[in-house]
Amino acid sequence: MNKKILYENIELIKPEHYLLLLEDLQQKTGLDIIRCQVGQINFLRDTAELTIYYNKPVKATPLPQRKSHQKTILTSTPLNTTGNETNPLE
Repeated sequence: MNKKILYENIELIKPEHYLLLLEDLQQKTGLDIIRCQVGQINFLRDTAELTIYYNKPVKATPLPQRKSHQKTILTSTPLNTTGNETNPLE
């Protein structure tokens, strides 16, 4: 599979940094990148158009649902201990 991307770390597009470029792309995309190809370079914006070639991602299996162990906490209005009953809403 392949995909075109806009890459901003153009220091790594130098041939001597190719392995670092692949490592950076894998870290940023999470894809198993096989190779990449440098396309247009824009030195004014410090960007390069890359075509990345990667293995098809393995479909992730969803995690099993865990039962919720949440507790319901009931609260009440504090009682007036002076003996004078008052409505707290008044």
